[in-house]
Amino acid sequence: MEKYTLWIILGIIFIGLIGPVLHFAYSTTPSLLIALFAPINESPWEHLKLTFWPAMLFLIFEYFFLYRKHKPSNFNLGRTIGILLMPLVIIIFFYTYTAFTPGHESILGIDILSFYIGVIVGQAVSWKFYKSKPFSEKINKFISLALIAMAIIFIIFTFYPPHLLPFQDPNDFTYGVFKLL
Repeated sequence: MEKYTLWIILGIIFIGLIGPVLHFAYSTTPSLLIALFAPINESPWEHLKLTFWPAMLFLIFEYFFLYRKHKPSNFNLGRTIGILLMPLVIIIFFYTYTAFTPGHESILGIDILSFYIGVIVGQAVSWKFYKSKPFSEKINKFISLALIAMAIIFIIFTFYPPHLLPFQDPNDFTYGVFKLL
């Protein structure tokens, strides 16, 4: 099997296994360190961590075991767009289907399905970039700053989220780890 395809499949499996484990990490071991990487409540925003952080961890493995050896085209661009697409697909999927449910309620099975669809879409897009004609070296070099920005946003919004619906815990109507109102 082609090396890039194998890494994409391994990424789907890795993120697909680690994400669900993270879902319960904060509720079983609450700490500020775990709060950075795991959902702290049931808000849609916090659930986006389930793809972002495992994908970032997998990116580290890919860098050392794929990129340094094989240097696929557009590695930074592909991984960045793929990782950013995962939570985007989930949030679009979530708000689209809940617009049609009674009371705009979420359905656990569909939420789980959206997680895996997001992971597969993100990984597939990364694969397409690996296989495409190389983009500008500048783009490939600086696009990773978007991942750093997203990581910073996840950290800040864990503690100080905007008081908007995507950030609100639907169970107790609170925001963030400190439950500020």
